[in-house]
Amino acid sequence: MNYRLLILVLGTFIIGTDDFVIAGLLPNIASDMNVTIAAAGQLVTAFAIAYAIGAPVFGTLTMNLPLKTLLVVSMLIFTIANALSAVVTSFEMLFLTRVLAALAAAIFTPLAMAASASLVPDTMRGKALSFILTGITMGLVLGAPIGTWIGNTLDWRYSFVFVAVISLITVIGVLVFMPKIEREAVLSIRERVKGFNKIIALTLCVSIIGTTGGFMTYTYIAPIITGITNVENISIFLLLFGIAHF
Repeated sequence: MNYRLLILVLGTFIIGTDDFVIAGLLPNIASDMNVTIAAAGQLVTAFAIAYAIGAPVFGTLTMNLPLKTLLVVSMLIFTIANALSAVVTSFEMLFLTRVLAALAAAIFTPLAMAASASLVPDTMRGKALSFILTGITMGLVLGAPIGTWIGNTLDWRYSFVFVAVISLITVIGVLVFMPKIEREAVLSIRERVKGFNKIIALTLCVSIIGTTGGFMTYTYIAPIITGITNVENISIFLLLFGIAHF
């Protein structure tokens, strides 16, 4: 495998980790921030909504900027957002840092896909894209359990330190090893939605329902498990969930 792809995979892996690790830390965050479990769960909602909105919007707004520069800047902002998440003292500030991290991730992920396709021959583009998406999945399978274990063993804030460190390594990797990549033509939002039809809408609805059902449970898996068992560190349960999802 092209070693430059591994750098991009590391980036999507840590983004996936950051997205899912909140689930394992929910009771600790809620207790430390003096909010309810339900309120703490809105951190996941905020991240998801910001990511969903940020990807198409920022993808269009930044279409004329250099790809490598955007990869570095977006992952650097992601690093800073997670470092701030580790030190904030109020739930409101944590909420804002999660939104900032999601917006940065929304910029990095599609750019990583575009960059991966440019790093390999045309016949290998599909495989390269699959590696990038696998990084996000591995964040669920391995990253979230590791981050949860760190957070429950030490303190939930160290989970964000873990994410920030790996993110910084990604920044350095992209900065040092990624070549300058010419961007292909990017469609505007209006041009992107021209192909939207009933079949695509129905497919999206099925995907949304399935994803919502699975991750609604996943988000609150920590209070569910700790409420019916004596297990405090649920990282093994997150690992099993991730393997089943994979």
